[in-house]
Amino acid sequence: MTLEYVIPAGDRVAFLGCRRAWDLSARERGNHQAARVKLHVDPAAAFRQAFTVYYFPGMWDWQPAMVLRLVRMAYLDELTAQRERYLSEHGLKQLNSEQEQEWIRARDHGLALLERYFEWAPTVDNLSPVLVGAEFDVQIPNPGEPDRSLVTPDGRAVHYRGQIDLLVIDESDGYWMVEHRMVHGPFPPTDLLRLSERCLSWCWAWEAFYPGMRIEGTVFNELRHDGPTPAGGPATPIQRGAVAQNRGAYLRPWGQPEPHPDEVGEVDLTAAVAVNGPFRRVVVPRARAEVAEFGTRIAGQVTEMITPGIHCHPTPSIARCADCEFRTPCQTMNEGHDPTLMLASEYVHRSHEPTPGRLGSGTWSIGRGAAPPKFGGLER
Repeated sequence: MTLEYVIPAGDRVAFLGCRRAWDLSARERGNHQAARVKLHVDPAAAFRQAFTVYYFPGMWDWQPAMVLRLVRMAYLDELTAQRERYLSEHGLKQLNSEQEQEWIRARDHGLALLERYFEWAPTVDNLSPVLVGAEFDVQIPNPGEPDRSLVTPDGRAVHYRGQIDLLVIDESDGYWMVEHRMVHGPFPPTDLLRLSERCLSWCWAWEAFYPGMRIEGTVFNELRHDGPTPAGGPATPIQRGAVAQNRGAYLRPWGQPEPHPDEVGEVDLTAAVAVNGPFRRVVVPRARAEVAEFGTRIAGQVTEMITPGIHCHPTPSIARCADCEFRTPCQTMNEGHDPTLMLASEYVHRSHEPTPGRLGSGTWSIGRGAAPPKFGGLER
């Protein structure tokens, strides 16, 4: 037994979607994952790798031509790694013709989208990156005693862990969370983005991770990669972002009044949206009450997750089950059979080794938004 009861962000999402899938996969439950990767190409993962390099704080003021070359390489390297991993785990020497064509299209289509992104992003990037792919680890508050942390029935502290896409600082020295979203089909209505929990959870967790720090809201950086391949050749490199890194460090003294109001009123999201073909940027300010309410919500959810003897019923739907890696053992259980042998032969235990370090994730930028000030009076 470990000293901490750890809930990765993905386990909470699984719990809210289908308790049976959560029971089979969660770190503190079955801890299973499929023995072999299912996908030979995942453009969304490749784009996230590319954006991690594009928004690396240490290169924000570099010559754009140098950065764009590295971004292209990051996209291609991730696609190639996916292909090699799939071949290795399935004992294959090459993809079949249909898979090969899909991989080639993802390569060519993705690179063409990146070229157009290089032209569009500088027109809307009124920000300076601070951290990319950074991880957080926070304790969950006790719903009955908010000043104390939640513990399991056997006395273990409950920790919530996750990873943000991007933390930025704007020209007014306000911090924002950015989520890169890969969209299939039309962009969703902007009011639905306010209901999205993923980025909101980062706001709450990051403020708990750095007491005294304020996150102003969330920025959704959306990309549609299911449309036609954009025309045009390589982008003409232009200077990125209206907010430079070299304006000096951000050091708002602890205790100084915040320059923003405590609450956010009704926001016209249509005035905070920038759209250009397959790209959309939506800015969603978050009220203090909204962030606090999420903390109350997750405390209640986690309390239920750690309850002994919780019933793990399935929640089937065509949309949810279509991509679920536990569909076969779930059906076996529905038919009244024991899936133990299937799980032992076709699944492995999830690894929880520390994530390899990544530039830009463990250390704050050295320019604007540099090391955090003495948030909450703590030396960092």
